[in-house]
This record gives sequence, C-alpha cells and structure tokens, in this order.
Amino acid sequence: MKHGPGHFFDIENISQNYELVIDDFDRINKIIKCTRDTFDRVIAGNMLRTYNHINNILAAAPKKAILSWQDARTKHSG
Repeated sequence: MKHGPGHFFDIENISQNYELVIDDFDRINKIIKCTRDTFDRVIAGNMLRTYNHINNILAAAPKKAILSWQDARTKHSG
C-alpha cells in the first residue's frame, strides 16, 4: 500500500494511527459512552485494504466522483 500522487488516503499515516488505537483500545473503550467491539489488526487491515482499493479506483478514474456497488461487483465477479 502506498501514498503519493494519485493516492488520496495516506495509508501509512492511517496505519500508524490504527496501531496507536489498537495499543490503547481497552482504555479508550472504557471511557467512551458507547463501548465498541474489539478493534484489532485484522479489522485495521481490512479497513486499510479498503482505503487502498479506493485510492486505486480514484487514481484510475480521478474524474469519477462516486463509487457504486456495481463497481465492486464488476471487479469481483469476473
């Protein structure tokens, strides 16, 4: 996963911040008003792959403003 021209989400920065949240999740979850399910490296990895996928789609078609469910379906059904 990379960041640079044509990439809109800074994957490295997001990843670093996710690590901070993962390391401190139990404490955070105790002080928020609505507790959450565990936030772990599997969930963070899935989210980072999603951001990377969106980066790739936007880089390939920068003028396309909206991603639709058909875009994802076309990529995965083929």
